[in-house]
Amino acid sequence: MEAPPSDHSIAGLDDLIRLLTRIKRQGLQRAYAGEMWDDGHIERSSPNTRDSSKLLSSLLASLKYSKLCMAALNEVRDHLGKRVRLLQKACTPLVLENGIKILPDEILSLIFEAGHLATSSCQIAKNVSRVSRRFRQISRQTPLLWTRLSGSYTASQVQAFLSLSGKMDLEVSTGVPSGSSSYKLESFIRFLHPYSHRWSHLRLQGNAENVMGEQRLTLLPRLKYLYHDCNIDLSSWSLPLLSRIHGYSHHFPLGLGFQSQLSSLELLFDNDYMHITSLARVLYATKALQDLSLTFMHIAEIVEGSVLDSTELPDRHSVRIDKLQVTFHNVTHDVVESVYDVLSFLAPSTMHITLDNAGYSHHNAGYIHRSANFLRDTRGRLFPYGSTIHLSVSTMGNPYGLENVDIMSELARNCTAERTVHIEAPMAELIGSWRTIDDWKVGWSLRHLRFSYCDRLTERNVSDIVNHLMVRATKKPIETLEIHHCRGISEEFLLDISEEHGIEQRLTWRL
Repeated sequence: MEAPPSDHSIAGLDDLIRLLTRIKRQGLQRAYAGEMWDDGHIERSSPNTRDSSKLLSSLLASLKYSKLCMAALNEVRDHLGKRVRLLQKACTPLVLENGIKILPDEILSLIFEAGHLATSSCQIAKNVSRVSRRFRQISRQTPLLWTRLSGSYTASQVQAFLSLSGKMDLEVSTGVPSGSSSYKLESFIRFLHPYSHRWSHLRLQGNAENVMGEQRLTLLPRLKYLYHDCNIDLSSWSLPLLSRIHGYSHHFPLGLGFQSQLSSLELLFDNDYMHITSLARVLYATKALQDLSLTFMHIAEIVEGSVLDSTELPDRHSVRIDKLQVTFHNVTHDVVESVYDVLSFLAPSTMHITLDNAGYSHHNAGYIHRSANFLRDTRGRLFPYGSTIHLSVSTMGNPYGLENVDIMSELARNCTAERTVHIEAPMAELIGSWRTIDDWKVGWSLRHLRFSYCDRLTERNVSDIVNHLMVRATKKPIETLEIHHCRGISEEFLLDISEEHGIEQRLTWRL
């Protein structure tokens, strides 16, 4: 007599074991609906079997058997997954402890340096030195760890960092704890004044600019990076090596000695209005620029300023740079168009555009034809350009923005440089009718396409892309299509279409 199953038995486990034994003996067979898998053997039924009731019964029995095996496999997999995680947690500290013990001091020092370079924190050195006596000894012999100085440090800590940093370049942050007196900032900068020839990175916060001016600390011969969170006047500063600026509401004038050498600019404008002509002149004069990031927030009005002379205007897409990133948050349509006008002279390899809660100003709310889709300049020319384009669209502040525009059609008909397009647009219209997709074939250069969080992307859209731009493309087909977290697309649909067309390696997804 068979023993009753225990409370811990897994339904279908015996069936799974028999299946695995069969696979071990015969190998994996092609998945074929007419192949009957019962308890002990395999029968292959002809699709032309006249006894349809017998065929249906066999198919249902095989389906039930397969589902039991799958349920058992899933339960075993979940159990093994938990077991693997538990074992990994138990092994990790022991592996790390053993590995660290056998690491030479020189390698451990390199690891500390890598951790330092991977972050911007001023706490790395202190945290590492407190782990153990060995860590403290090695960290004190690694000068790079002690090159970041903060206004929050005590005088003794600053002195210790300076002595341990050797003669390496220093990264200085003037931020002091909230509520500190002005004397703390003044004493910090005064103490570091004799070492200003070693400053390579400077983060100006609070009233630091005025304090440095009072102490006549404007010559920084090795400064390469400057961050500031206030408007500052750099006209009297000597910064012969400065190449990167990260600033907030920054409007530096023309003619600065370091302007032509800047390779990276990251600026945030957060005002009710902005001087668009001043921005244009600054950018046109920054000849070595390779990485530009501009963020515009809460701007409702453009101030034109003096008219640019025709000789000042560079040709469209005439200046190559590596990366251009433009972010609009709570701005009017006029601002978007005007910024595109200014930036159209750039030809970036990679372009990122983020549109968040953009809307119309009152005086142009009726001119819907002029709006295009917040992707065009004042002349109606499409702005996105580059080998790789990332477009992120969140809430739009009007009913006629990107929500009602065929984004892919806009890109396909007007861009011939893009090879990779990533779109993240929960509420935007992406693809119109099949006729629209058919029009894409003119000048199409796209090779890699990704949709992320595109809730209005449909399975019909994906099917059209696969059929006409991957499988039956008259020109070079799209090489990869990625679908990430798009609510209108099911995994079953993606599995079916990838198997049907044999594009399992080219169509990938995360749901």
